Amino acid sequence: MKRFFFIVLICHMVPVLIITCFWYFGVPDEYILSRIETVGGKDIKINVRGFKKGLFFRLSADKIIVSLNGKEALELNDFKTKLILFKLLKGKAVLKVKGKSYEGDITGEVSYGIKDKDIIFLCSDIELSKSPYLKTMNIVQKGRLTASFFYGQDKKEIKFTVSDARLNDFINNDLFVPLHYFKTIRGAVDILSPEHLRIKSIACEGQGIYVRLKGSIRQGKADIIAEIMPEPSFDDYSLLGLMERYKVSDGYYKIPVNSRAINRL
Repeated sequence: MKRFFFIVLICHMVPVLIITCFWYFGVPDEYILSRIETVGGKDIKINVRGFKKGLFFRLSADKIIVSLNGKEALELNDFKTKLILFKLLKGKAVLKVKGKSYEGDITGEVSYGIKDKDIIFLCSDIELSKSPYLKTMNIVQKGRLTASFFYGQDKKEIKFTVSDARLNDFINNDLFVPLHYFKTIRGAVDILSPEHLRIKSIACEGQGIYVRLKGSIRQGKADIIAEIMPEPSFDDYSLLGLMERYKVSDGYYKIPVNSRAINRL
């Protein structure tokens, strides 16, 4: 019986070893690097520095810079990936990912099976003010991001928390959003399709004021309701005056956030 199991194990391992040898000796590093750097298309540029290929489908890079429309959007340092070999014996390819970004950590797992595909990414304690892309928007002075991204058969969602935030007000044409009040932002968003997001809840907490957003964004168009709940201690009377027409009851306002509402502001 032991000999039988040994033979079965060898039969499973030989193909893995053959594929691993082909990966390490037969696939040029330059080919892998070029595939990585062109995966984003014309609008997303990926620059990899200090790339290395290891045994058993391991990859590493000292730094990966992702640019969007010519502006740096994300920087990953000490980036590493590895394939979980024993999962191959069960008919599933599982790739583990980890790295650092803007003083925080990023980990992930990508798994491909015959019938399913799951992608999980977690990030913790990322300092948003370090992002050059956010600096160009002049909104974030500081803020720590912790987030999770799940994309699979049963669940497609993003959850995030921004803590210890110090934000600048958002001004765009006639649209004004007084973000400087908020110190903590928590959100949960369902991904119904790449062009359709359902906002389950985005809660913004500040001194004397609380805002909750719910709704959806479809094909770039927002259909969202903002519920604003200032406490009696909130003393920005000019802001309360601007919201007066949206008042439902004392301490409760409902403002529609969509293309029609923005055009009327």
